[in-house]
Amino acid sequence: MATLLCTFSHLMIWYVLPFLSLILLGTSLALAFASAWTGIVFLVRPDILGKAYALVIAVYNFTFTLVPLAVGALRA
Repeated sequence: MATLLCTFSHLMIWYVLPFLSLILLGTSLALAFASAWTGIVFLVRPDILGKAYALVIAVYNFTFTLVPLAVGALRA
């Protein structure tokens, strides 16, 4: 559902008000992140649940750090 919503919001940005498209994009990303967080509980043993959450946060931070640098390098 989140993938379809994200794709629709990217297509809609050119034909409808960009403000509405960004609201839809934020909603789709919130759905995607919420589904990832709840899936951890079902995939990991309870005794290492804290480490699993820490690993997910580390991956998110790593991604949010490297993607802008990669985009900047590609645009330069």
